[in-house]
Amino acid sequence: MRRKTVKDYINDLFKERLSEEDLKALLKVKDLYKKWRSTLSFHDFIKFLNMLDLNREFIRNRIGGFPQSYGRLRAIAFEEYIYYYLRKLTSESRNLRILWDEKIPIKAPINYTLRPDFTILRDKEPIFFIEAKIEIDSQRIKSTLLDFILLKMNYPKALNVLIYYLLDGDEKLIELASRISLNFILDASSDYKSKFGSFEEWFLNTIRQQLQEGQR
Repeated sequence: MRRKTVKDYINDLFKERLSEEDLKALLKVKDLYKKWRSTLSFHDFIKFLNMLDLNREFIRNRIGGFPQSYGRLRAIAFEEYIYYYLRKLTSESRNLRILWDEKIPIKAPINYTLRPDFTILRDKEPIFFIEAKIEIDSQRIKSTLLDFILLKMNYPKALNVLIYYLLDGDEKLIELASRISLNFILDASSDYKSKFGSFEEWFLNTIRQQLQEGQR
């Protein structure tokens, strides 16, 4: 699992000397973080994300001062939401474990390791590889596609999933990836309640089918 979480970022921000205005803003950020962690509602997560963006400059200046620093916080927040969401979905399934940003060995065509955002294991065998990107551009689509191709070569029974919030790239590349190595794409940019519902139905049905097949 990732070493630094959103909670760590927030706690670090409170260590700084704050104006009354910044303190109020940060308390709102903290409250919204606690809320989505409790409800696991994507709607609540978006409220939290919007509050981060309203205080972008203040937060960025205190976590490194670079746009990349703030972007990293948003990316980790999205991953963290997806992690707890997946944990909820798998809570009633036996022998399932979720790895977050951990090394996965690759043997073909050479010995190598990849770090999918999430790997879901059943009895130590990968059954899902999931990439969660708050924003995905064309270059990141290409690199994700390559990773998924390598993972499919080495773990042919595992299914590849891409979850993203904002697309800043060529839609054709997303379509290409879906035809080559993706089993499900969750575009959470709009109508996310319906899209998360469709993913949840597919995900749980797939787990049940895999379990039935394994028992034959």
